[in-house]
Amino acid sequence: MGSRRPILEHPDAITFTGHLPGSDTDSVKIDEWWPLVTAETRDWLVAHNGEPLTPQVSADILAATHGATEPGWWAGDSAEGPQLTDAAVDWIETIANGEDPAPIAQ
Repeated sequence: MGSRRPILEHPDAITFTGHLPGSDTDSVKIDEWWPLVTAETRDWLVAHNGEPLTPQVSADILAATHGATEPGWWAGDSAEGPQLTDAAVDWIETIANGEDPAPIAQ
């Protein structure tokens, strides 16, 4: 199981303290948070796939995951900002192409 920590040092960051409703684990997969983020965030992720995340996009993902990160989609911070994994970038590209993506392993 990966470490759970806020994605950003941001005043709106939420620290994960439990399970998502209906979940038996504190690991939140990309296909679980994808429908919970705003349409604007999903559109940004498709249009800027592979780029470091903006503070707003990161905050929206954090809100949807209750602050949990998961190693299948969360690559961590870089000098340019938070980043998604290559697997997450591929998953988003598959969604953008109107295809049904395979789950991302932890």
